[in-house]
Order: sequence, then C-alpha cells, then structure tokens
Amino acid sequence: MELDPLFVDQPNKNYHLRDGSPCIGTGRYGDDMGALPFENTGIDDTESLPETVFLLTNYPNPFNAATNIVVGIGEPASVNISIVNILGQRIETLYAGNLEVGRHVYNWEAHRQTSGIYFAVVSFNGFTKSLKVALLK
Repeated sequence: MELDPLFVDQPNKNYHLRDGSPCIGTGRYGDDMGALPFENTGIDDTESLPETVFLLTNYPNPFNAATNIVVGIGEPASVNISIVNILGQRIETLYAGNLEVGRHVYNWEAHRQTSGIYFAVVSFNGFTKSLKVALLK
C-alpha cells in the first residue's frame, strides 16, 4: 500500500491508526492493516542489556599455548575476566577490577591446560558475556 497510513504520532512511536486512515479494515482478515497492537506497560526496556563492555574475538583461535582476549569498554566499569572450562569451572582469572574506556588486551598463557574448549567470560554489573576459545596442543 502506497498511501500514508496516518498513524497517530509516529515520531513518538504511537502507531495507532488515526480515524480516516486508508488502512482501517484493509488487512487480510478485515482487521487494520499496518496497525500495531500497543499496550503501554510502563516498563522501560531500553536498558535490558548494557552495551558498555564488549568481548571481541580472541586471536589466535584456535591457539597453542597463548591467546589474546580483547575487551572493549564504552564507559568505566568494574569487570571480572575469567577463563572457564567446559564444565563451567573457573580455572584462571585474567583481571578483576575497574577498567577505563578503551580497548584492553589480556594474554592467556594456557601451557598448563590440556587441549579442549574453554570460555573467556567477562562479568560486569550483574551481566555476563562469554567467548568460546579452542586450545590445540
């Protein structure tokens, strides 16, 4: 449909159809085509998962003996960077403390570990992000 659907207030994300909209009653089942059902719940979901900490792909991966874990910080945060085995057991903490804005590289020397899949885990503000890393010897 190329006609203006005449939403109530599109800039403020109110997609109810105005009276006289050409979309009223034109949907597949006689409903209002283009209208979105909307109930204001009062819940602000814009902060569901903070994007202040980024866990980037490690290099090299797979690796033998050592790899670099790269963490990007969009705003200062208290973080914990750990290595976890396939059973979920923490085998090493690479960093625990406050980080400033920027890109941070942590080297994991895994010469004491056996070949297998491990996870680099970054915890911050009650959230966790993880990255699979493969150790090949």
